[in-house]
Amino acid sequence: MSINVFLSWLNCFYWMRFFSETTRFVRLIFNAIYGIRYFACVQILFMFAFGFAVYFINADFINQNEAASADDKQDDVIYPHIGYPLIDSLLN
Repeated sequence: MSINVFLSWLNCFYWMRFFSETTRFVRLIFNAIYGIRYFACVQILFMFAFGFAVYFINADFINQNEAASADDKQDDVIYPHIGYPLIDSLLN
């Protein structure tokens, strides 16, 4: 449903190019998006790669610490989400 709403708004935006006042702006936006297509693909690829790496690090950390008691977790200042203090401090 949300994809359909997004595509409907995109279609409405596309139809705005038929008005003389908005033609320049619509073409400008489409040309800008067309110009960054390779950068966007590389950025999405890196985001997925980082996401998968963090997911697998977190899954491994959870498997190693299944036997930890609840008291040990409450005593920590930074709750260990992933296991690396820098990333854990950003997540808290």
